Amino acid sequence: MARTKQFALLIVAASAVFLFMGCRLNIPVREMADAKKGIADARGVKAEHYAPNELTAAQNKLLESHDKVAKKDVDGAKKDALESSALSAAAY
Repeated sequence: MARTKQFALLIVAASAVFLFMGCRLNIPVREMADAKKGIADARGVKAEHYAPNELTAAQNKLLESHDKVAKKDVDGAKKDALESSALSAAAY
């Protein structure tokens, strides 16, 4: 449960970064939102019990995507967000 709270806090913090940097960078918001939704959908079917490795990998890729946005690596962020979506689909 604490891990979920940490993940949610990180998403909120990263979203704040997007608000401040969004005007200057072409941030892959759609791809990142799709990845976040895919993770939520996977959690909805209890992927943490049935596909924990895939779910964890999807979460980690999304976090890497956020890190790359902070480092202004927009192309890398998009790539990681797309990989996160694929991993969350596998977990679903």
